[in-house]
Parts: sequence; C-alpha cells; structure tokens
Amino acid sequence: MKRSHEEVSEDVFVYHENTDLSSIPTDITGLRIDDSVKKIPPDTFEGREQLVNVEYPEGLEVIGGQAFQNCTLLEEQHFPSTLVEIGPDAFNGCYEFKVVGSFPVNLQCEKLQSIEILTGASCLKSAFAACTSLTHARLPLGMVTISPLLFRYCNSLFDVNVPSSVIEIGVGAFDSCQSLALIELPIGLKLVGHRAFSRTGLKCFHFPSTVEAIGSDVLSDCEELESATLPSKLKAIPNEAFQACSALKNITIPISVVTIGIGAFVNSGLTHLDLSKCNLTKIERAALAFCSQLKTILLPRTNLEFIDEETFKGCSSLTHLRIPPTVDCIEGGAFADCTSLLSVEVPETLEDVTLIVYNEEEGYLGGYNPLVNFCLPPSEALGDLEDYNFMNDMKLREAANDCLDLVNKLEHRFDGLPLHRACYFQNYHTLEDNIDSIQNIVNADPAACSMWISVG
Repeated sequence: MKRSHEEVSEDVFVYHENTDLSSIPTDITGLRIDDSVKKIPPDTFEGREQLVNVEYPEGLEVIGGQAFQNCTLLEEQHFPSTLVEIGPDAFNGCYEFKVVGSFPVNLQCEKLQSIEILTGASCLKSAFAACTSLTHARLPLGMVTISPLLFRYCNSLFDVNVPSSVIEIGVGAFDSCQSLALIELPIGLKLVGHRAFSRTGLKCFHFPSTVEAIGSDVLSDCEELESATLPSKLKAIPNEAFQACSALKNITIPISVVTIGIGAFVNSGLTHLDLSKCNLTKIERAALAFCSQLKTILLPRTNLEFIDEETFKGCSSLTHLRIPPTVDCIEGGAFADCTSLLSVEVPETLEDVTLIVYNEEEGYLGGYNPLVNFCLPPSEALGDLEDYNFMNDMKLREAANDCLDLVNKLEHRFDGLPLHRACYFQNYHTLEDNIDSIQNIVNADPAACSMWISVG
C-alpha cells in the first residue's frame, strides 16, 4: 500500500500542523514533528503501541492530554526548551519512559510506573510531581541537583537512587512520597531543602556528615520515622524539622548544634532527649511543645542562654527539669500544660522570672499544673514579679500571706528546704491540702524529689 506524503521512510512518519489525523498509521515506529507545529492536539498518537522514537522541534510549546497515551514502547524523550505544557495523561502507559536533555514542565501522568533520566538530562521543578503510579525512578550519575518538587505527591514511589554526584536536594523534592520507606544519600551531599522528605514513609534517615544545611520541615509529618542521624557539623536544627514525627523516640543531637528552631520537635514521639553535650545557646519557641511522651531532658550545663516561650508546653509526661545557670532568659509559657511536672529549678542568675510564673492572659503555670514545686532564685532576683501576682495567680492566697510566709510554713516539712526558695503548690486552696500532697509525693518517690529538696 502506498504511504501518504507525510511519511518520509518506512520507519519515520512526519507530522505537520495540517496533517489529517486519520492518515496517521497505527503501526509507526518512528515519528518526527515538523518545525511548523506549535501544539500536538490531545489523543493524536494514542495507542500507537509500536512507536519507539519521537523527534520534537524547537518551537513546540504544547503536548496535549493523552497525546501519546498507551504508546507502550516509547522510550527516550528529548523535549525542546520551548515546551511550556504537557497535558494530563499525555504519556500514560509509557512504561519505559526515559528523559534525555531538559524536561521543562510537569508530566501529569497518573499511570506512569517508571522513569529513567539519562546522563546529561536536566529537570525543572515538579517535572514528575503527582505521577501517582510511579514506583521506580533512576537518576543519572552526573546529576548535581535534584530539582524542587521533582517527585512531590508520587505516593507510590518506593525505589529511587540518589547518585554520588548530587550535592543538593531541592525544596519538596520527595514531599508526600508516602511509599518511600528507605533512601540512601551520598557522601558529598551539602544541602537538603525545605520539606525535602516531609510526609514520606521513611522509617530511618541518615544525613551524611557532609551536609552543611537543612531546610525547615525537612522530615515533618513522617509518622513512621523511628530514628534519624543528624550531620556531625550541623549548627542549627531548623524550624519544624521533625514536627509530628510520632514514632521518633530518640535522636542524637550533634555537639555542633547551637540552635534548636521553632517547633523543631513539636508533637513528636520523643521520650528522652540528651542535650548535655551540645554547644546549644538557644531553644526557640515551642521547640519541644506537645511532646507528650517526653519524660526526661538533659540541658547543657554551659552555653545555653535563652529558652523561648512555650518551649516545653504540653510536655505532659515531663516530671523534673533543671535549668542551667547560664540561662538568662526564659520566655512566657515555657512550662504551660506540663501536667506531670513536679519540680523545676531556676538558676539564681536569672534576672526576671515574671513571664515564667505569671501571665495576665493565661497565667501560664497557674491553673494548668495540678502540683508543681518551683525552685526560684532569691527574692532580689525576682525582677518585677510582685508577691500579689505570684500568690494570687498560683491560688495560694488562702495558704499563706506572701512568698516568705509560705516558705516558712512549709520549711518544717523538709529539712533541706532553704528559706530563700519559693516553693508553691497550685490548685490547692488550703495549707493542709498543700502539706498533705507534698508529703505524699516525698513518701512515694524520695529519690525523684531529692533534687529540689536539697538545692540551695
């Protein structure tokens, strides 16, 4: 049978802007898009199951939806830099899809199962985002950056390699890859962007020692994450880095860390946190808020200067805390809703504890904790804290006339309790209730109380 004029050989069909779609053979193996074509209409080559190669011209701007759907043998794709849009499902069913050169737009293929990016290819952000059936991805040696949002919402992706040449993983590159349970990052990686692995199925995660910076939310909402290793030279744990990592029980903080960012571990599953060996100087707002399983935390004895507001808010399992003597500022609500907190020791060097124990709007400690022993510095270091506010907010007006009176009344129950410490027990309205509750705690667990009974 005689071929139409568009076909230049037995194997290559040339598609022009005015080509009659009915003239396109079903058994073509090669295809060249003419230079005159700016847009390939939807469904144009759908179901050409023998089509292997397509040559696109510079100047092509749009590939319509389902244009190459179910071209099952279609492999290497070299897209022009002028391409601005690939329609929905344009390459659905192209199971051996491979990218050569640049990939400037989002593929939008819900049925694409595997992708191989060949050496020299470059992909702009979100190129394969929301390819929800994608399970395997192969990245080439020589790739330096994994583009932002490259595999975002690829919730079936579980097998992907990160070449040794990669030094940067872009913002949200693997965000919401819920099936991604394991990934190995290369030595040489320097930067991991904001939300790069958030909402993934990762169970363990190891940052190479070469990583210099981590973006915020980097592993947030990874509900199955059980362990993570931070890079040894990391200076700051970024904001919300491990937010809502409910399975994360323990993590080792490198000695190099000087700052824990806003909400870094908020609502995580931490049970123990040892910061004692860190060069930590600042814990920012709500860094450990609502870690309801956190029972113990060891703060560094040197360097730490600042504890921001709501740092330990909602840590309902935390029972004891000693603030190191280097701390000169604790902001309001630092211990709000710590309903199991029995004792907190505040250093005598702290200049102002007003916001810790009193807040006009919420009375941060008052009204929340059922029983608290708060070891304060001498009265001359209490700053602007007035006895009336202290006593009234802590609901002790009926227990004692003022702070000193309360200490005097309680001293005989504890041989080691120094006069200059202010110990209060809130939500109890009579002295008898206070004393009975105090004695019950000491009888039940003398060792746990030894820190705050003997301090002076």
